[in-house]
Amino acid sequence: MAGIEFDRQVFAPATETLRKNPPQLLGMVLLILVVGLAGIVGYKVFTQVSQSHSTAAANAHVEELQQQLASSQKRVEELEKHHKSAKAQTPVPAAEAPAVVKNPAPIRTVYRIAAASALPPQRPVAPPVTTVGTSRDCTEP
Repeated sequence: MAGIEFDRQVFAPATETLRKNPPQLLGMVLLILVVGLAGIVGYKVFTQVSQSHSTAAANAHVEELQQQLASSQKRVEELEKHHKSAKAQTPVPAAEAPAVVKNPAPIRTVYRIAAASALPPQRPVAPPVTTVGTSRDCTEP
């Protein structure tokens, strides 16, 4: 068997290949852990930032509503003061002898209907009478 050569490395134990895989496997696991932790931290930061923005927007809206409420309360107070002063200026007459007041008849509303156009009404035109027959029918007096 001098002419046949075998590759003896194929038949050698695979101890060397197993020793190289654990560092690669460990590197992949660490990479996955780092990416997962970065995702979690990014999510936490995003939720806190968005929550602070929504809180700020809500506070601004509440402040605007409070200003509107204050201005409407001022208007109501002004109207109440004006209403009270108007009542005070018009003194109520003292109790006078009740006079018999005749209530006038209620006003009746009269409706008038007019044509929608300004043209005078026209009678419908009858179609011309045509007779079918001989000339003898037309000559009779």
